[in-house]
Amino acid sequence: MEPKDKRGGIQSIERACTVLDLLDERGEMGVSEIGRALGLERSTAHRIVSTLRNLGYLAQNPGNA
Repeated sequence: MEPKDKRGGIQSIERACTVLDLLDERGEMGVSEIGRALGLERSTAHRIVSTLRNLGYLAQNPGNA
């Protein structure tokens, strides 16, 4: 996953926004699916999703807990 503009961007913020954009486009997805779609390691995708969930930007589907 390459940032669109490398001038002074913060990679973790860019990745988090890309995850949010992906979920907005495709709807509910698992962490592995997110990682594959964005070319991220599963552990990286998990950390991003966990952080977004802790901050209230995402919610986990109780059926998939």
